[in-house]
Amino acid sequence: MTVQYIDTETALIAFCQQITDTPWMTVDTEFLREKTYSPQLCLIQVATEDHIACIDPLVLDDLTPILDLIYNPAITIVFHAARQDLELLYLLRNVPPSNIFDTQIAATVLGYGEQIGYGNLVKQCLDVDLDKAHSRTDWTKRPLDPAQIEYAADDVRYLRDVYKLLTQQLAEKNRTHWLDEDFSILTNIETYQVDPNTAWRKVKGFGRLKGIQLAILQRLAAWREQRAISSNRPRRWILKDDVLLDLAKLAPKTADKFSMIRGIESSTIKRYSDVLLAEIKQAKSLS
Repeated sequence: MTVQYIDTETALIAFCQQITDTPWMTVDTEFLREKTYSPQLCLIQVATEDHIACIDPLVLDDLTPILDLIYNPAITIVFHAARQDLELLYLLRNVPPSNIFDTQIAATVLGYGEQIGYGNLVKQCLDVDLDKAHSRTDWTKRPLDPAQIEYAADDVRYLRDVYKLLTQQLAEKNRTHWLDEDFSILTNIETYQVDPNTAWRKVKGFGRLKGIQLAILQRLAAWREQRAISSNRPRRWILKDDVLLDLAKLAPKTADKFSMIRGIESSTIKRYSDVLLAEIKQAKSLS
């Protein structure tokens, strides 16, 4: 089946008109997140029973035609490991799609393995070995060559048969309803809303802290999250996790004590020492 590479508004509208009556479609995305807080959407792959397309959001100004289909509650949108794809869609429309199916979750309840990867699931279900040559592709670079497009298309090409097989097995074992709770979480808007006050839970090693140290970490992690969001930079570019932990443990009272902390750069101290000291002081006063 020929893969359509869609990089014009006319082609996108025509493709979406072709698939408008599909009862389901498989969807995947390629994105980059190495230098930003929010993921940068680089490619949308879509497949139905009769069509496969790679849609280029870096070229297209308006993705409304394909988004309208993805958000159509009459169409089941099939992903593998949907969480990050749904986060991207949430960022585009401030709400996730409502009618989704995640083959990774389905595979778990059918005994294929916990959090099984797409390649392994395709191998188990279809006895197909997927090409891994472009797994490190920088999807922001253009033009994409035919091999890259085919590689991206494989993420939805084989997902069609995997989906059909898993839904059949779920029905045979009367386990379809076992997915309801997980799918409900994935389609809940609260899953994708960021709360800086809970960011400390993402800091590796937070479980080793208690009392005043944990209170300081909570304040510092919330500040870092807000800063990362406002500047659209990765958290680690603001302050690394181990630096946050050391700040919480040592609770410095003056800027000159920051130099005792391994991994914190002088430019970071100069830029953020006042606000960090203020957050530490505030955490102490409230504990």
